Amino acid sequence: MNMTKDYFTNLYRLLEVEFIQQALFELIEEKGNYSPLLVINHQDYFLSLSNESYYVFLLPVVTPKIAAKVCNYCKYIFNRKTIMVQLENSESIPMFEHQFFIKLKDIIQQAEHNGIMRNNLFLRLLSEV
Repeated sequence: MNMTKDYFTNLYRLLEVEFIQQALFELIEEKGNYSPLLVINHQDYFLSLSNESYYVFLLPVVTPKIAAKVCNYCKYIFNRKTIMVQLENSESIPMFEHQFFIKLKDIIQQAEHNGIMRNNLFLRLLSEV
């Protein structure tokens, strides 16, 4: 997976689309009530999505440096369920109770399951990230 600035910018912009957020949320939290998420790009190391109940770390790649940064952020998160999602890889970070390993195609399939048309422009762009 190519981790360029463009990759993070494109993924960030696509995750601001509400039906893509909802599809991702439904893959990680079956019983949770979805509400829109604020998306933050953490200097092209990882992305986070948060609302009043959840703080989701989205990691396209895991390195010791990125794991340390995520663990440091966790020290300042209170009263929210913290979830770690890795895209396209599966290297576990031991401190996370809630870890998910998701492929972009899983998000696309969930959005389609929710009634979004397969040829939707945002889904096509997500498949090309």
